[in-house]
Parts: sequence; structure tokens; C-alpha cells
Amino acid sequence: MLYAGLHLFNDSKQHSFYICHVSHCGKWFAIANMNEAFNAIHPPKPEKVHREALLNRVSKLKLSKQRYSFPPEMTFSDVSLKELQRAKWIHKRDEKYRRIAPLCSEVMLNKYLYGDGVSKEIDRMIPLTESWNSRGAFYNALNRFITFGCNENALLPFNLKNVGSNYRHFEKPSEVVIKRGRGKADNSLSRSKSRGITNQDKKNILKTVRRIKGKFSLKMAHEKYQDEFERSELQRKVGCDTSVYFHPHPKEECISYQQFQYHLKQLVSPELLIKKAVGQLRFDKDFKAKQGSSLDGVLGATDRYEIDATVLDLYVRYPYDKSGRFTMGRPVLYIVIDVYSTMITGFYLGFDGPNWSGAAQALVNACTDKVEFAAKFGVNLEENDWPAKHIPRQITVDNGNEYPNALIASVLKAELGVEAFNFTAIYRGDAKGTVEGTFNVLNNTMVHHQPGSIFKDIDRGEQHPSNQSLYSYEEVVGKLIHEIIYHNNSAERLSKFNWQAVFDDIDVSPQALFQHSLEKDMDGGRPTTSEDIASVNWGFLPEEKATVQKDGVRFRGIMYSSEEAGHLGFFSKAAHSGRYSITVKRAHQNCSHIWHKTPSGQYIRFDIKNVNNGSPFLDAQWEIADHLYEYYKQKRFDAGEVKRHQRAKRDGANKQIERSAREATNGIPPSNRKSMQPNISGRQEHQKEINQQREAEQFQQSLDAMEQDLGRLDDEGLIDLDEEFYG
Repeated sequence: MLYAGLHLFNDSKQHSFYICHVSHCGKWFAIANMNEAFNAIHPPKPEKVHREALLNRVSKLKLSKQRYSFPPEMTFSDVSLKELQRAKWIHKRDEKYRRIAPLCSEVMLNKYLYGDGVSKEIDRMIPLTESWNSRGAFYNALNRFITFGCNENALLPFNLKNVGSNYRHFEKPSEVVIKRGRGKADNSLSRSKSRGITNQDKKNILKTVRRIKGKFSLKMAHEKYQDEFERSELQRKVGCDTSVYFHPHPKEECISYQQFQYHLKQLVSPELLIKKAVGQLRFDKDFKAKQGSSLDGVLGATDRYEIDATVLDLYVRYPYDKSGRFTMGRPVLYIVIDVYSTMITGFYLGFDGPNWSGAAQALVNACTDKVEFAAKFGVNLEENDWPAKHIPRQITVDNGNEYPNALIASVLKAELGVEAFNFTAIYRGDAKGTVEGTFNVLNNTMVHHQPGSIFKDIDRGEQHPSNQSLYSYEEVVGKLIHEIIYHNNSAERLSKFNWQAVFDDIDVSPQALFQHSLEKDMDGGRPTTSEDIASVNWGFLPEEKATVQKDGVRFRGIMYSSEEAGHLGFFSKAAHSGRYSITVKRAHQNCSHIWHKTPSGQYIRFDIKNVNNGSPFLDAQWEIADHLYEYYKQKRFDAGEVKRHQRAKRDGANKQIERSAREATNGIPPSNRKSMQPNISGRQEHQKEINQQREAEQFQQSLDAMEQDLGRLDDEGLIDLDEEFYG
């Protein structure tokens, strides 16, 4: 079988051909002679060969077949290349690819390799490209791109990796090192008597850079280098006093400032120096070159969702302890926004993160019906109040640490058909411009006006907002639902109108733009059906472990059951073979259900047990359920302590009764009878008479006490018996 990427070779005859490209029809192949390609500064254009001719060549030259192995540098990531001091390679590669990118599409490659060429296209590109003034520059780069695998790394100058490698860098300054450059071979005519650089010097330069925090400058770095590596600390004792002073090394034992500057720039990229001064997050946000907008490549509503998280400036009340006004802390709000319309399509409020787990909950909410969701928080909605229940084509999200990026993208594509999953760094609002501004809107319109909110610096004498929390978790979620609906229907998005929106004269709100684009641009989108619910939960949510027991499934201290799982033998297996673990997924907004997917691909929903008995975990949010579970554990512990004390009290009383009984039977001879005692019923009747007599005496005592109380009240004029009994 012949395919792109195949190496056809015969080592004995020194033949080496590489199939660079295959035409659309599969009948023509672009073949590169790799012996020529690696020896030429500019590889020639690959040869166009018909399939039959190529098969004949393979047979005639007795060529073997295997996957071609390119130079290892082509397989390295940019991080690895920078570690190998190849940062300049990356810059050269990116510059070349930027200029020939329009020629690298499949259409243009087929035209260049098998058609009438791309000279006209290159002629139009030359005036737009600085320094490349001829077709040859474009052809050289394009030929190299095709010859070495049709990927960007083909433009890396890996042939230069051995340039200058014959120069010997000594390891330590103790060796004789002559400085290269002007001043004759022995450096006698140079004003500076500094020695040549060594590998140890380079290591010391890197140590100096690593130890510098905050603002960075070459001069300051050189001074710190001199302080640590180019001077000695001496102590001189005069009488009883010891003085310390520093003695600089002779210039012949030091490197010059120019050497230090040059090699530092070789060892450390300018980007890294800025990152050291401001940190990675601020560099990506404020210093990294950016272009384009969030709408680049977006076709319409639901084509791309963006998600981000922020800690709300609001303390949430803890509702389970009424002894004081306690708070559960400030929650994390995750928001999902449709990039095209800026409508908020989903959210999640939790107390963990920001992380991928919380983002997954928000994405599940964005893809499911809002009427049922809002009802759980006491909010009655019509479907058109918040018509967001669609599965997007692509998603941009913060990069979480729980799963590898590739795994998330693979699962979502297989489960839901999400075509692209774009990851950005956590806290990188600049990479998700559409959603970032929405947090400020929600904070300013809702959060900052609530008791328990933080919107200004607190004076020393003021009460901290954590002591003023008013709303419980459910109430905050309810307010957020109303606020989001208000935002979706009231924000002005006239700048996002296209010609069709203007022609149809729609409203300027995000929701109007969302619904209009769904109909006109996306053919209704992909609304989530009841059959999709399990796939949505399974596709987005993180995996966790639950334990199958004979009486149900235990997960985070809560028991679940499923008739379907019972029919499949889940619980009988646990009863006969012992407990075992299964993979489940859960929605943090509600702990009533968890999901499991069998090896055969069947989804099983486990429902919480004891629903009819009013389980407090039913419809609870998971953070709340965790609080309740801890509350239950505390109650069980307290009950155990009460039981321990009550048992001691009971045993003490019983011991006293036993002691009295033994004292009462002292001197009474034991019975030697083996048969039942006679006259038991007679003694029983005697005890009944004694009990009746005691009850009559107690009743009479109660009546006497009542008469005494009434008489006392009558004597004091506090009661009139006639008035009391006859009105």
C-alpha cells in the first residue's frame, strides 16, 4: 500500500525516496529524493509520479517500505526546542510559515504539485511580504514544507544544528581559555584581558538569572554575577575585632560584561526575562502578542461556547446552624457564554476551584433544559424564558488538571460530537474575551448590592461582610437565574448584527440574536433531547468511583439504587462475590442521581434511596450534601457518646436494684424444686391487689393536693369556684 509518509529505500544502492503527498484522486504521488533533500540548501520540488510508474520503480529498484523517520527536532515541542537553545529556530519557522501559509492548503498543494502551479498566487503575495522579493523565496520555503512532511516543523533549520559545534567550550575556568575575537591569538592586543567563556560560566549565569526576583536588568544581573562568582570574601582580624571585606578576582580570571550579556541572551529568551519580572499569568495576559477576536471562525449561535470562572464577591449564608449568622464562604461562579450572541447559556455555582470539575458542571447545565433546573431552586420558568439547551460544535475552556487535554477532547467527540475543545490557561480572561466582561456585569448589577457582599476596602472599624451573609445557596442560585434572564433579554448587542439580522429587524438582546442565528445560520442547532441527557452527563463530567453492595451503590456516603442495575445482576454479584467498584459521574447541582456506563455502552442512572421517607439529600447540591454528611457523622458520634453515658447510667441503676434484691433475699432458703411452683396465680392476684391499693392511694393524694391548692387560692381571693365552674 502506498500512502503519504512512506519511505521507499534500498540501502545497498543508496536509494531513498519519500512520498510527500498524494493527490485527491489517489493516482498521482509527489516523491522527494531524500539524499538530495538533506544535502541541498534548498530542496528541489518533489517529483510528480503516476501510481503505476511508482509501483514499477519499487519493483525494479527492489525498494523496501517503512514509515519515514525525520530528524528528532521535527518531533519536539516548542518547549523542548527552547530547552535545547533552539528558540531562534522557532522564530525562523514561524516567520516562514506565516508567509507561505496561504499556499499550504490542500487545494493549493494539489494545484502546485499536480496542476498548473501557483505562480500567479505568489505574484500577488510578493508586494505584501517584506524582504521576499522573488518567487524563488516562496518556492524554496514551499518545497521544504512539502519535502519534509507538510507540517510547520518542516521549516525548522535543523541542518544548522551542527554549525559551530567544532568549537571547544572548556568546562572550568581553571583550564587555559583564550578569549575569541580581536587581539591576536593570545589576546595580547585586546584592551580587555578577560578570559574566554566556559560551560561553568554559563551555568553560573543561569543560576544568577534564576535567583533574581522582580524587575530585571542586564546591568543588575551582571553585578549580582560578579558579587557571587568573581570576588572573594576575606576576613581580617585586628586585635579583638574581625573585619570582612570583598576582593575582586583579577580580570584575567573573569569574563567581560559583553560576554555576560551575549551569553545570557543566548541562554535565556527575552520572553523568559519578562516572565520572571511579571509572572506567567500576567505575561500571557498583558505582554504576549495577540491578534484576532473571539468571533474568528464562529459560524453562528451554538458554534462555540466559552467558559470561565470567578469567585463571587458575596458570602453565602450557612442555613444548617441557627445559633448564629454563619457563612459558607464565597462561592465560585462558572459561566458558559455563546460567543456569537453573548447569551449566557449555562452556569454553575460551587465552592471548589476554579477547576475542570466545576467547568464540566456548567457545561452540562448549558446543554440541558432550564425549566426543570430552575424549578429545583423555586424559580418557575417558561421554556422561552431561557431557551438554551443545545450542544455546541466547539468549546473554549480553562485548562484543568484532572484529565489530559487529548482525553477530554476525545471523549466529547465520541459521546457528543463536539468537534473542537480549545484549552487556555486558568485565570486567562484575555483568551476568553466574551465571557470575561460578563462577570463584571453580574458583580455590578446583582452581587455588590446584596448583604454580605464585598465591593470596597473594609475600614478597620467596620464589620466584615462575612458576618452579614443573608442568602443561602439555593437563594443565591435563584437570584442568579433571574439576573441571567434579565441580562440575556436586556443587554444591547447591535454591534453584532449581520445583514440578515438588520433585514429581519430583530431585537438587540443576546437572546434575540441567539434565537435568530439558530434559525438562520445553524438550521436550529442541536438541541439536547431526553435521549442525549445521559451522553451529556457522561461526556462532560469527571470520572469517580462508587462501591456496589448487595443493598445498593454507595457513593460519598449516600446510598443509590436502580431497578435496571438489579436486572443486570449488579447487586447479586456483590452479594455473592463481595463489594466492587464501578466508574460513575455526577452533576454537582443535584445529588439525586449518578450515572454509570456499562462496558456494552448502556447508561444506567442510579437514584438516591429512601426518597419516600423524605431523604434530606434529595435534590440537594453536592456541597450542601457534603455539609449534611459531615453533620450526620457528627450526630452519629454524639449519639454514640450519649449511648455510652446512658448505658453507664442504666448499668449503675440496675446494679443498685440487683444489690437490693440480693439483700432482700438474704436468709431465704433456695428452692430445690424441679417442677413448676404451685399457687403462682394466687400470688399474682395478691400483687394485683397491692398495685390497685397503691394506685388508689396515689389518686387520693393527688386530689388532696388539688383541694389544698384551690383552697389557698380562694383564701387569697384569686379564684371564685362558682365563677370557675358555672361561669
